[in-house]
Amino acid sequence: MIKLNESLFFANGTTRICYVHPDDNALCIKIPLSDQGQRTRGIQKAIRRENQYYGKLQKSNISWEHLSKYKGDVDTNFGKGSIYQLIRDKNKQVSKSLDYYLQHPELIEKLKNKENELK
Repeated sequence: MIKLNESLFFANGTTRICYVHPDDNALCIKIPLSDQGQRTRGIQKAIRRENQYYGKLQKSNISWEHLSKYKGDVDTNFGKGSIYQLIRDKNKQVSKSLDYYLQHPELIEKLKNKENELK
């Protein structure tokens, strides 16, 4: 079991909380948000679907240049989590979210150029 703590936290989304992997800072662990009832089941279903999709991508031998690679699931002290490659900037900081760039108009042009590169 991997032990996580709040000092490893770096982001959260609509379905998961993200932590830097304590043994490998090139990886992160995404833990599903805890909630009651229908929302929890919906979150679990979405995560299973995403992990299956990543599994298919891995079998297809795609380029991972623009995607965070899924590495599997793991038990943690915060519950079951999914391990992914942690994307970092050139300065070694955890990369900013898409939402961050959308909130900074001066960065939009740079984002558009990267979008074209991704296509």
